Amino acid sequence: MAHNFLSLLSEAQRDYLRLVREGRTSKEIAQLRGGSHHTVNAEIALAVRIVGAKNRAEASARVAELELALASAPAAPQSASYEYSYDPPPVVERAEPILPRAQETPVEGHLHLPISTRLIPTNRLTFWQRTAWILILAMAVALVVGGLVTGITAQLEGLGRHM
Repeated sequence: MAHNFLSLLSEAQRDYLRLVREGRTSKEIAQLRGGSHHTVNAEIALAVRIVGAKNRAEASARVAELELALASAPAAPQSASYEYSYDPPPVVERAEPILPRAQETPVEGHLHLPISTRLIPTNRLTFWQRTAWILILAMAVALVVGGLVTGITAQLEGLGRHM
């Protein structure tokens, strides 16, 4: 009964929990497995509920303990007449990622956006690129606020002249 929840977990969920046990984030797991971090989060959340744990770390620890206990337990003898009725397809690693890989190093003279895009899903900005984006955004906010204050002031002065 103790390992009942292990049979309810899919192989992907158990794999995700093993990677959580290694300290990987959902985004890292998604990159390793060629999927979305949203899918990874949903599968891990479902696994946490199945295991009956409070969080993903506790679920990964419970699964690891149970897998270790089952691996060290003596195997039950099987009769010679037992035959597999179903052979699952072999697990094949994906040869290529779904999306083309982003460049590992920044290209000189190329504008790198501070948000993830389809071609560059992770943030690879250098310190100076981050600083430049912060300054650009700060100047844009200052211009917008200055324009609003100037417009409101002009409106108030116009109302004062008409009274």
